[in-house]
This record gives sequence, structure tokens and C-alpha cells, in this order.
Amino acid sequence: KFLCLVGEGPEQSALEQLARTLFAPDQYAFLGFRTDRIALMRGFDLFVLPSMHEGIPRCLMEAMAAGVAAIATDIPGCRELVIDKETGMLFPAEDAMVLTRHLQTLSVDPELRARLAHQGQTHIRQNFSAQAMAQRYTVLYETLVERAVLDIPAREVA
Repeated sequence: KFLCLVGEGPEQSALEQLARTLFAPDQYAFLGFRTDRIALMRGFDLFVLPSMHEGIPRCLMEAMAAGVAAIATDIPGCRELVIDKETGMLFPAEDAMVLTRHLQTLSVDPELRARLAHQGQTHIRQNFSAQAMAQRYTVLYETLVERAVLDIPAREVA
């Protein structure tokens, strides 16, 4: 088992201290901000996003698109991407026990991990790819134009 933390944030020094107490030096790495994170993710078995506040988290979307099983906090932005127990796993904010259970479950069940990774990847590609988003915007704009045309009084059209 190897813990790899990518990114930076206000909790980094506390996490580094915790890692030093829980892991041998060759069992973890703090990589900081990386531009090659998608390539790195392809080698991960699991991706965990324990954020308390997110919009729609791009890093979670990237991990799922890369075919990595994901565990994320059950907050609105993550719920947009993860369907609990179908495309990944969600845990209540600040609930370390549920997060630990999810980590244990996925670390010992490679079939479940592979299924969630595959279904998560499919979900992201079908619903959040550039093409899927362009189609959604097209439908939205067409709907708005239709409503605007219907709202124009008849005398203004003539």
C-alpha cells in the first residue's frame, strides 16, 4: 500500500505530520501541485476527495474519467458526479469512520473497485464530456430562444 497526496492546501503540514506517524517513509509521498496529475491518477487504485466545500470538483471528474474508483464527501458538488455505490462511494462530511470503512472495503475488494471505476468512467464520459456538455448547452439555448420567441407580442413579430 502506498499513499500519494497530490495538491496543496492549508492542511498539508498537518497531513505530512500524520503521515510520518502512520507510515514508513517509503509508504507515502506528498507531490504538491502537479500538471501531470491525470497521468499520475491512471496508476492509482483509489482516489479520495475529502473536501468540505466544492463546486463540481474537476479533480474528482478527472480521476473518474481516468478509470479510478472514487470516494468523495457527500456534498452537493460531489453528488453531481458520484452516484453512491454505483459510480463511486460517498461519505458524510467529517465522518472518518465511514470514510475508513469505504477505504477498507475497496482495498480488499478489487472486483467492486473495478466495477465502480468502470461505471464512474462511463458516467463521466456520458454526462460530462465536452460533447455531452455542448449538447446540454445547445438544448438550453434552444429552449431559451423558443421561450423568448413565444414571449414576443404578435404585433412586434409582424
